[in-house]
Amino acid sequence: MTTPSTPVATGSISFHVQKSPSTGVEYSDLNQPITYSQTIINSGGRMDLLSGIFTAPIAGIYYFVWTGLGRVANTQVLPMLNGKKILSGSLIKNANVPMKNHAIVSLYKGDQISAVLTNGVIYDDSFHYTNFIGTILMGVL
Repeated sequence: MTTPSTPVATGSISFHVQKSPSTGVEYSDLNQPITYSQTIINSGGRMDLLSGIFTAPIAGIYYFVWTGLGRVANTQVLPMLNGKKILSGSLIKNANVPMKNHAIVSLYKGDQISAVLTNGVIYDDSFHYTNFIGTILMGVL
């Protein structure tokens, strides 16, 4: 018989990071986590801008959002858990189309989440199209 998980107080574990170019820039580094240059919030300090990876400080249920602008047709961004895709992700059929992914994910302490460009090109400028946001909904023992 399975014992239900016990909710725990989580404090504040949340982040919002974005690319932050002042002029238009295209990003086409395929099969690598998308990296970021500006922190809006990083409560708990577990989002690494330079690697583009969030590491769960505790086990729990987390909510993640990624947004961006696909510059060319067939651009695809996939949410990844420990380097493996967890959803089909955004795939746009036309150029210059907004993209987004949402996911509610059960993580263990130390699990890593990132958004990975697997095809195409994303674009960003001072309008900050590229954002990665996450928060814990419930911590569990």
